[in-house]
Amino acid sequence: MREPFAYESNVELVRQFLVPDPLSPGKWDKGEQGWRRHGAGKSLLEWLVETGLLPEREMLEAFAGVLGTGYLLEKEYRLESGATPEEQMLEANGFLVVRSGTGRRHLCGGPNLPPDLQTLRKSAAALPPWVLLSPLRGGTGTGSAGSPANRPGMDAWVRESIATQLALGASDIHFERTGDVLKIRVHKGGRMATVGEWSDGRAENCLMILKRWAAMAPAAASLPRDGRILLCTGGRNRILRLSHLTTVDGESAVLRMPGEGSRLRKLDQLGMPRPLPVLLRGEAIAGRGLILVCGSTGSGKTTTAYAVLEEIRSEPLKVLTIEDPVERELDFGVQSAVDLNTGWTFARALKAFLRQDPDLIFLGEMRDRESAEVACRAALTGHGVLATVHAGNIDQARSRLAGWGIPEGLLQETVRLVVHQHLAGTGNGRRRAEFKWWRSAGDS
Repeated sequence: MREPFAYESNVELVRQFLVPDPLSPGKWDKGEQGWRRHGAGKSLLEWLVETGLLPEREMLEAFAGVLGTGYLLEKEYRLESGATPEEQMLEANGFLVVRSGTGRRHLCGGPNLPPDLQTLRKSAAALPPWVLLSPLRGGTGTGSAGSPANRPGMDAWVRESIATQLALGASDIHFERTGDVLKIRVHKGGRMATVGEWSDGRAENCLMILKRWAAMAPAAASLPRDGRILLCTGGRNRILRLSHLTTVDGESAVLRMPGEGSRLRKLDQLGMPRPLPVLLRGEAIAGRGLILVCGSTGSGKTTTAYAVLEEIRSEPLKVLTIEDPVERELDFGVQSAVDLNTGWTFARALKAFLRQDPDLIFLGEMRDRESAEVACRAALTGHGVLATVHAGNIDQARSRLAGWGIPEGLLQETVRLVVHQHLAGTGNGRRRAEFKWWRSAGDS
């Protein structure tokens, strides 16, 4: 059994509790760097204690001193979940009741720090004292009540697991459930690796938590769904994409983690050869014609498209986007997400955007004839359109539009710049994007 701190995945907050006493800045840096490189599956606090940088009791004393409360070491408590109606009420609010070796009840856990317990006193006449529990794995709880799947701390446990893989450089996390077995795999550096396999209640509960975080409607459970999750790790917010599918004998959920968290990158940070950044910026500011960014899945098309948008943030332009879903929030544009349940498609949004007096429209993905046709018509009538399309090279991007029935004459009039990118290996095993481009002969 492990009682997670609701705030233990917030590295910056943990630092405020522990540095400079009892940890010196040097020891903290050593511990944090070691955890990020080698601490897969462990929280930062577990890593500090287990590597000997910070004794368990000193760590708990530091937290308890700041919070003005007591603490229990790993072997000093026992979980007895839901023994009374009062305890059931507390658990429903995210807290747990444990008993120390003397039989005394203590309250622990919860999404908030102790002062917020006052909000519960109206429904609980005599709350037991709030204490900190050791964040180490283990403990003396037994039975299913001690499983992370069956206690309010499961949310924090899932959040920590995701944060750990994010810190280790994963770009995607795959949750694949077959029956009662959940396999967790990560995509890192172009390779897939299995990092965990659960065969208990965590399988279903973990997926339920992810879907709740992404605000996925239960009524559409049998349909493919996409959503966004805002995760706070390391003192900053990250926006993650969640894709969910119901399978023949289970379900599959994939978390995609945009590079560099939710921070927008600039064109000159993508490794583009000259004069491509200048061309992209100039065409985007011109606000006329179609700019296509093409490549295979995972090649970084969306990153490039957002870099183009970031490049023109200071320009006096009206920018509208339609995406599925919105990947990163812009503070200088109007963004909209596809919603198939209401019929809000790429094509329908594009038609509506034309009545909003746009200078530049960003189409998250051109995926069918209708959206391609409306995008070309918008570009033909003096609007700028930036769009991504799945294609293996520049010729395939143009032929894909032609295959959707776009006349060659319309393509010649509207397509101004096509950029293709793909990931290539380097000598040290890292991957980088390589770019090629085609520019309309009519442009000077």
